[in-house]
Amino acid sequence: MKFNLKHVLLEGFKKSKLSPFYIIKPSPQAPSPRDFLEDWMSDFLSEVISDKKSIDLKHAKEIVTQGHADILWPKREDQNKNYNLKDGDLDELFSFMEYGALELPWRFAIIEDPHKLSTTYLNKLLKTLEEPAKATSIFFLDYNSTSFLDTIHSRATEFTITYEGETQKWTAAPKEIETNSWLASRSEFYPILLGQKDNLELLTKFFGTGHGLGDLVEKLKYQGGADRELAGLVVELESDRPGRFKQKERLCQELKWFEESKTFNNSSWERILGLLTIVDS
Repeated sequence: MKFNLKHVLLEGFKKSKLSPFYIIKPSPQAPSPRDFLEDWMSDFLSEVISDKKSIDLKHAKEIVTQGHADILWPKREDQNKNYNLKDGDLDELFSFMEYGALELPWRFAIIEDPHKLSTTYLNKLLKTLEEPAKATSIFFLDYNSTSFLDTIHSRATEFTITYEGETQKWTAAPKEIETNSWLASRSEFYPILLGQKDNLELLTKFFGTGHGLGDLVEKLKYQGGADRELAGLVVELESDRPGRFKQKERLCQELKWFEESKTFNNSSWERILGLLTIVDS
């Protein structure tokens, strides 16, 4: 079964449990990263509108294309141009964050070419991320796998979107050898987590049997960025497992808590434990 991030986000939308900030990256196999991500984002927003307004996807996609009051998606005429503070390139975004939703229960702000944001702009945006607007999510469409400031990156929920031509599979009750093969196939998407043999062995044991959580956390907590990758891997795993509706509902709740509890200055590994317990539930 293919990873269906759209399904996870749509469930989060229905329950008003989305995170305030996402960084979405394309699969390295995508032939045109920009078109791939923009099509994916448009499809997701169309599903949101289709669900809320009870209309078919074709009509919903027309609404996304024409524009919706609760969706901000500024299109860039010059993709090579840096965002300019003096030109007020993101004034529309900051204004959007000040107001509430008009029709949808949740609002969406889409930012293209985030690698063109200057440090000055990112620091200004940081203030918005520290005090996120109510019921609003910002999506960075990161076509180029940008290395953002740690202060920005640490506040993001990050996902790599699988290209439709790829065929990673997951079984409902995988044996360890199947788990190892599946994890190995994801290494390019989770380089910190799956780039070391020792990590792969511990993850194979945990995802394949549900055992070894303590050893896994102890090993990974000293590897910067492993917590974010592990959260993404848990979401991918649970999304691909058939049924398990209660677990998927818990997944949305735990993912929201993982993001929101950053403000309490808790260790990321304390915050992620709830997500990890879903694996063998």
